[in-house]
Amino acid sequence: TTSHVERIVVPLDGSFTVTHRHPSGEEEMRLHGRASVFAGPTDVLYLPTGTTAEIRGRGRVAVTEAPTTERRPWRYMAASDIPIELRGR
Repeated sequence: TTSHVERIVVPLDGSFTVTHRHPSGEEEMRLHGRASVFAGPTDVLYLPTGTTAEIRGRGRVAVTEAPTTERRPWRYMAASDIPIELRGR
């Protein structure tokens, strides 16, 4: 646990199961992932400040983080809900 830091778990390639623990309980989410970073969007998981997590699976995963003083609920975002933006055409 790191206080005042929020995170997003992003599969780069492969798929993962994330068990996260927070004050309201414990949840387990499956991130279906993708074959590579060039294979389109992927599922992601937002983890608020005060959350611990264990990531299991095969492949590569990025965990981004940012400082915050706000407490938001955790959130799973399916690949189908991730907007795609084309640039540099």
